[in-house]
Amino acid sequence: MNIQTKESLVIKGGKTRIVLGFALLGGKSQFCDMFMVTCFGVDFYKITEKPLKVSNVRGYQFPISDFWFDSDEGILIAHSPNSLEITPFFIYQTRGAKYFQGPSFNLNQKYLDNGFFPSLHSNNLSEIPIQPLDKPQLLLAKIYNSNYLLNLDGIRGILNLYKIEQDAPSSVLLTIKLKPGGVSLRVIDNLIIIHNYGPQESYVYDIKKHIDAEKCMILVKHRGLLNSDNESFQVRYNSEIDPHFLVINKDYYVDPIENRVLVLRIDVESLIKEYPNPIDSVLFLLRRDKCLSLAYKLLCQCLESKIQITILTWFFNVTNSVYKETAMLRKSQKRTEITQGMLKNEPQSPRKSERSENQLKSSWGMTILLQSDVFLHVFKPFYKSKIDFLYLSQVLLAYIYSLITQDLHVHISHHYLLLKTLIKLKNFPLIHSLIEYRMIGNNTEIGLMLCSLENGIEKYPELFNIGIDMLYALKDYTNIVKVLIQKGDLFDAILLIKTYNFEYDEMALKDKAQELGYEEVLNDTLSEIESKNKDL
Repeated sequence: MNIQTKESLVIKGGKTRIVLGFALLGGKSQFCDMFMVTCFGVDFYKITEKPLKVSNVRGYQFPISDFWFDSDEGILIAHSPNSLEITPFFIYQTRGAKYFQGPSFNLNQKYLDNGFFPSLHSNNLSEIPIQPLDKPQLLLAKIYNSNYLLNLDGIRGILNLYKIEQDAPSSVLLTIKLKPGGVSLRVIDNLIIIHNYGPQESYVYDIKKHIDAEKCMILVKHRGLLNSDNESFQVRYNSEIDPHFLVINKDYYVDPIENRVLVLRIDVESLIKEYPNPIDSVLFLLRRDKCLSLAYKLLCQCLESKIQITILTWFFNVTNSVYKETAMLRKSQKRTEITQGMLKNEPQSPRKSERSENQLKSSWGMTILLQSDVFLHVFKPFYKSKIDFLYLSQVLLAYIYSLITQDLHVHISHHYLLLKTLIKLKNFPLIHSLIEYRMIGNNTEIGLMLCSLENGIEKYPELFNIGIDMLYALKDYTNIVKVLIQKGDLFDAILLIKTYNFEYDEMALKDKAQELGYEEVLNDTLSEIESKNKDL
């Protein structure tokens, strides 16, 4: 095989060596710039410019009938003829050229009488054959940040998922049974989608949801009526699927008859519009890309329908645990980046690791619910709607308790809203208990709010003392004096002024003393304080 550049380079292979395909890697691999797959094996090459030279850095000799390559992940899957053996190669690994090959494994397929439908290696769309529906299919895909090999046998109605890892032999992770027929397989937005052309149905699977092997998460009917006896959740979509469309890359299709390119899109909102479990729907949306606003909208509807607190507690535990896991991972990565930058004497840019908050994802692809966003888009609108303050207080307690059990700092906005809600309910004893048992921490705004509750002071006078104690713990003497002056407790204010040296509103203190007839006493005290400060 010749590569025409400034010079003619020859890669030796022999007359009987049939080249199945090759790929230039564009600098993505540390140890090779190109690989070639032939019927006799796989070879990896390094290309140098000066002098222009192609060197074989590693070769693996075994019979190959076809291969599948994911250029994003750098994973090459080779299939040996007349067998079920699959050999993976990890081209972007960083340990060295001798670590390209991973452990081989056999597919869990009883029969291979028709072989596999071959992968696409032709750049000429006119030469791509129409996919035969009677052959098993293989698809290499990344789902939730893990790599999988999907083996679909439509005739027998079985889909097997194999997790591909460099140091561990692959085995069947999940087996899904479906209606036999002429089918095709796609993976879009971490969802496995199978089109069954005979009955004009599409089956949507989400491997992060606990699914029954006999039942898909969502059944899309492209023709006919919904089946009331079907256990799967069903939706109707008035657009038939055509088996003659050629799949060229993920969600792109070619119509060879009309000479047009089609894009397969998933209308997520339509898929889960009437899904029976709303919390499952919210989690489903959080696992999709660009669905955060829709997830918040659905979560608000859950509160409006007053979904059970136990279900919400479980939901908060799930989302907050993901929040914590991601926060710890980012903190660890940031430390690593700083250490590496110090070793290289590189300045650390704060913008390097910043991302839009709406794009924050966990390590396995779930969108993170930030406390500020939950408050702004869920709790605050529900409070303003005045639907049910008792229910809202229970929701806020469940959310705050979930954060505390995950050892996460609770944003002050949630504490403040909970107190406002309990004040609306006049549940002052519960406020006392929450502060006493440290479920609500010390904060200046909360302390001032407790001190300003006139009705609360009359019906539950301990709240004023709790507010003063909170400000005292924060050493906020200025605000304590301000509150005491407003209440008329001048002697307590003067005692505090004599004890600690801090700034306060002397004019307000004098006006209040004059109003109450304590002007002479105050003047003597201020003179005493001034004399003491001079001595110091």
